[in-house]
This record gives sequence, structure tokens and C-alpha cells, in this order.
Amino acid sequence: MHELIAAYCNTLKLGSRIAKNYSQIEAETHEEFLAKLLAMEIEARELNRKNALLKQAQFDVLKTFGDFRFEKMSIPNTIDVEAIKTASFVDKKENLILYGSVGLGNYRKFYVIERFLMNT
Repeated sequence: MHELIAAYCNTLKLGSRIAKNYSQIEAETHEEFLAKLLAMEIEARELNRKNALLKQAQFDVLKTFGDFRFEKMSIPNTIDVEAIKTASFVDKKENLILYGSVGLGNYRKFYVIERFLMNT
């Protein structure tokens, strides 16, 4: 049966993901099963689309806050480092202005925040 489903997916150009993962879906009705299966496929395609766009953008290196040193930054009392890392200021509709001397990592902070927001 698995080979038949894989062949149907191939004929319909649905890829191999459905054939590989359909047996893991638990549902009480056929409609619930189909909804979960399609939702899984949509989520995977959206992730693939984002990854393809990121690859097409040809960003230099994946940057993170992991080794970034905030000690050299002047951060106002109204915001903390964690708010910057999680971009919680966006939910509050606040702005974040990054400025400073060359080499302090302003672009890197912007880049990491942007990547975080794209993946949420």
C-alpha cells in the first residue's frame, strides 16, 4: 500500500513527504486526517519557500546573538537585552534605532532580529 501511495503522490507531483509521513498522523475521521495531512504539507512547503528565498538572497554567514557582546553597547533603561533578542518591541509597536561606530555590530543585530521575525 505504501508503494501505491508513493506512486500516486509522484503522479500528482506532491513529492515524497506525504507518502513518508501519512502513517504518523492520528485522526478520528477521514476529514481530520486529510486536514492534518494537508496542513503538514503546507507547513513544509512554506518552510522550503523561506529557505529557498534565504538561499537566493545569498547572505554571507548565518549570524546569531550567541557570541555577540552587549557590553560595548549603550542600551536605554526602557529596553533590555532580552527584548532586543526576542524583538518584543515589535509587538508593542515600538521602534529600535541602531547607531554607533563602525564595527560595533549594528548590522549584525538588525540581521539577527530580522531572521528571528521571519521564523516566527
